[in-house]
Amino acid sequence: IERLTLGEGFASYRGERVALTPAEFRLLSLFVANRGETVPLADCEQVCRVRANSGNSVSVTVASLRKKLDYRFGERFFLSRRGEGYCLIK
Repeated sequence: IERLTLGEGFASYRGERVALTPAEFRLLSLFVANRGETVPLADCEQVCRVRANSGNSVSVTVASLRKKLDYRFGERFFLSRRGEGYCLIK
């Protein structure tokens, strides 16, 4: 089973390098550190450096990661747990 890995400021999957913004990298690092577990929204907001209930910055960042990973590789990397958080499954 291939796993998503992180380099310095980028992700790698199947030998392909994926460029990430600093916010994407911070959030993805949190997901990788907690692979297979739901990361609470509050933790995601803290990593994205936003105030709780200040908007949809986390969901926008996750949507960007999905474009760069899910859609690019044709596989699902993230599960959304409505009202709870997100889970990295790769």
